[in-house]
Amino acid sequence: MTEQALRGGGLVLAAGVGRRFGSDKRRARLASGDTLLETTLTRWLQALPVVRAVLRAATEPTERELAASLHVRFPDLAITHAAHWAEGMGASLAAGIADCQDWDYVVIGLGDMPALQEATIHAIAVELEERCRSGEVDAVVRPRHDDRPGHPVGFGKGHFRALLNSSGDIGARRVVSAHAHVIDLPCSDPGIHRDIDTPDQLQL
Repeated sequence: MTEQALRGGGLVLAAGVGRRFGSDKRRARLASGDTLLETTLTRWLQALPVVRAVLRAATEPTERELAASLHVRFPDLAITHAAHWAEGMGASLAAGIADCQDWDYVVIGLGDMPALQEATIHAIAVELEERCRSGEVDAVVRPRHDDRPGHPVGFGKGHFRALLNSSGDIGARRVVSAHAHVIDLPCSDPGIHRDIDTPDQLQL
């Protein structure tokens, strides 16, 4: 009998202000011509069949326009609009998790990490799914490179309630810190540490 696959996917947080960047970095163009967010989402959609992006509230200026352009570029991308995004990353995370309640696991990443390799995202998801299938619904899996952990971080469904209660700017960090056993997955991907905060970092 064929083993049934668990439901899961990627959740990319892309609702932040990015004050250090000086403008909306999601729309900043890389050398390829694609925007920062488009480049990041391309990585995720090449790695996983199911991906959801969290954007700012639909009432924010140009946010519906951004969502529409992403749907044209990525027809399979699901989008959550975080009504309380201005309260911090935790609020955006909670909004995203609320739309993933029928999943068995989630791999959470940031929308400003275009150097992240598809293989890393995929490896985190595979390891997490195997752990959850074996009954480890509280599994937490993260990549490790150069003796440092990074993003994205995967969570089994056992953590969804805590993630749903996220608030402020801490995001999922509190859940990871409170978890006794985190699985560090070695990788050769320096992109797990490279988020874009300033325009001079756009050169990949």
